[in-house]
Amino acid sequence: MPVVRLLAGGRNAFIMTKGGENYNNEEKNEFQFRLWVSFCTCPHWLWQTSYYWRIIEPKGHKALYIMFSDPTKNIEHLFLNKGDKVADLGAGSGFYTIASAKIVGPSGRVYAVDVQKDLLDRIKMNATHEHLSNVEILWGNIEKLGGTRLRDASVDCVIASNVLFQIEDKAQFPQEIKRILKAGGKVMIIDWSDSFGMGPSPDKVFRRADAVGLFEKDGFTFDKDFSAGEHHYGLIMRRK
Repeated sequence: MPVVRLLAGGRNAFIMTKGGENYNNEEKNEFQFRLWVSFCTCPHWLWQTSYYWRIIEPKGHKALYIMFSDPTKNIEHLFLNKGDKVADLGAGSGFYTIASAKIVGPSGRVYAVDVQKDLLDRIKMNATHEHLSNVEILWGNIEKLGGTRLRDASVDCVIASNVLFQIEDKAQFPQEIKRILKAGGKVMIIDWSDSFGMGPSPDKVFRRADAVGLFEKDGFTFDKDFSAGEHHYGLIMRRK
């Protein structure tokens, strides 16, 4: 079995492949097992920030396996329109940023906010590669009131994918989202529903009911649930 190597990692990307010849069924099963082992033994920061993973074959071969869910499908639940302003908080590798930018078009704007400058640089590079001039990167702290550095009531929608379980002081997070959202604006929340050996430790999982309660406490109303994968929940909350 050729050595498995990590190609890219981040909140939304965990892409691995092997060198050499094509897979057969026996190799595929072993490779998936090795992915599980690699994921469970990888550095804490990596599993803590991974969400969307793909196993791919070398150069142009068909993808073997996709775990969890596709950000492009999740984002459909926001019903974004041309010209919308979107904030992707804890943007990571920027899958939601890029997907949103393509939908809102040149008249819209997507703000990718993250505390890791290297990830922001990658997002900007990817946006340039996709010829998207409507992406703005912001180095900020999403856990603090005013930390996103966005103006009050400046965005129509907020995306918060796989960040809730990482935040230590959760009380200020919905307050900051409420500050930057326009009245009637929506926030899409996606987070781990369980640990199952690959996700965060059980004590770090922030349950769906707790997420709803956290946002309702700051004046948000529940809009809907949606399927975000076997081990994640997805929900939409709306600012009054």
